[in-house]
Amino acid sequence: MIYANCSLNQGKRVQLLSRNGVSPVGWVKCNVDGAFDVDQGQGATGVVLRDHTRTYKGGRARWHQHGLNALSMEAEACRDGMILAGELNVRQLQVETDNQELLKLWEM
Repeated sequence: MIYANCSLNQGKRVQLLSRNGVSPVGWVKCNVDGAFDVDQGQGATGVVLRDHTRTYKGGRARWHQHGLNALSMEAEACRDGMILAGELNVRQLQVETDNQELLKLWEM
């Protein structure tokens, strides 16, 4: 399991991870995904937030008319998830991605 931690303002915490499972009590998990069309240079992101009981807390999908690559779309999805979590006043967030390159960059 890969965890990357960072602190947000006002005592909020975020973990980026690459495993499928239930979040610990008190944490909300944000599953993210990004898609990118190389030929069009466009992409989309999607996020879903669930608590430790797997109860749906919120979600969002966004179209991006301009994008760089699949990595940037996955990073945008993580950003979208953190923004949504902030809007929902989530205090502890686990962001789950399947993009290993993003996980390695996050840890740097």
